[in-house]
Amino acid sequence: MKRWEKQRKRYGFDERETYEVYTVYAEWLYSHLMMYRRKASEVIDLTYHSIEFEGRTYTEIEAIDRVLKWTGYFLRHHNDLDR
Repeated sequence: MKRWEKQRKRYGFDERETYEVYTVYAEWLYSHLMMYRRKASEVIDLTYHSIEFEGRTYTEIEAIDRVLKWTGYFLRHHNDLDR
């Protein structure tokens, strides 16, 4: 559709990506974190730094895995969560 082509040219995306922006963001986050996890672990130690969250301490890799787990869960089940 011409309208979407114009929007993509002007903004780099079209309005269809705003219909369920939370899903688009979750897909982006999951795919980019998955690649970061794979590539970064080849060159740096993802267990070196730690992060404190809700009273628990996680290594960087544990934090990434936690986000991947819950983002993946959301993407598989977000339609069920709307009920």
